[in-house]
Amino acid sequence: MRHEGKYSQRAFYTTYGVDWEGNRDLLGMYIGHHEGAGQWGMVLEDLKRRGLEDVLIICTDDLRGFTNSINEVYPQAITQKCIVHQVRNSLKFVEDKDKRKVANDLRNIYSSITVEQAESQLTLFENEWGERYNYIVK
Repeated sequence: MRHEGKYSQRAFYTTYGVDWEGNRDLLGMYIGHHEGAGQWGMVLEDLKRRGLEDVLIICTDDLRGFTNSINEVYPQAITQKCIVHQVRNSLKFVEDKDKRKVANDLRNIYSSITVEQAESQLTLFENEWGERYNYIVK
């Protein structure tokens, strides 16, 4: 971004909420010098100060220390790692020729309707890819 006449890299924080009816609301946009759990903690503190009283689930990229920051501000919130980040991290070391198939097989797991179906898909995934990409199965 351009800041005070010079170009520099900045972290852009966006927060949005989803209510019980599925409606999204943009809660805040923030710019920081870098991304970090401490910065996210300040964002959460600002949201609380502005009236966000309770949070059921917070979906994150699993940034180190972020869960601790969340627990300090919203101790009852459930922290969940974003599925997009999970898949992206899982595919990081997959050979290019396998990426599309592995991604499709992962989709079968996380789009399952029931726990039983997800476990069945995970077993199929492990049988297909476990020897080659065991770190994903774990």
